Amino acid sequence: MENHREKVLKYLKVTNTILIGTIFGFAFFVMIDPFIPALSYEIQNLSTKKVFAQETDFSATPLPPMPTPVLTDNMNILYIPKINVKQEIIESATIKGIGHKAWRRPNTKTPDQGGKTVIIGHRYATIGGKRESVMYNLPKMEKGDLIYVYWEGKVYTYEVFDKKVVPATAVQVEFNTVEPTLTLYTCTPLWTAKNRLVIDSKLISTAPIVESFTQNLEV
Repeated sequence: MENHREKVLKYLKVTNTILIGTIFGFAFFVMIDPFIPALSYEIQNLSTKKVFAQETDFSATPLPPMPTPVLTDNMNILYIPKINVKQEIIESATIKGIGHKAWRRPNTKTPDQGGKTVIIGHRYATIGGKRESVMYNLPKMEKGDLIYVYWEGKVYTYEVFDKKVVPATAVQVEFNTVEPTLTLYTCTPLWTAKNRLVIDSKLISTAPIVESFTQNLEV
């Protein structure tokens, strides 16, 4: 009887240890999960030993030197080499269902209209799976970085001139401008909608998309 009791107690002790370890392991994963994309970003930059937007001379051509998604007749693309963003720009009445893609605010201008274009997106859409969303690394953008918008057969090149954090109620970030500009914004800090991280950029060039360049691209 005593031997049986000892076996039961030993079994319960092992089970309890495994259960506690599982709980702590899951808690640790939940805590570090939001930062995995940032770590991946830094490792990638170290391995390539360059940041495309900083070291490439764009004066000869408005097109970036690395692959972007396939451009079709009905697809518009937001491309930001600095933070490895290559995503379709969704045109819809609401942001619902855009997932990890970018969304143009319907009350703002399109690039071909001049004025202010506003494109927004999530930073962290899900836990696990597709951890990283389109605007996850937006905080890494700085003045002078380049942003490209492929829109209706043309590529619009913008240069960042301002970066700020504002309350979620600061609707003025979407007010139209006389000069053609592009504003990107997303929620900050991670997992909250308390504030908005805003990146403002000015149009510096517009050019047709080179057809041959789009033939070797992948989504």
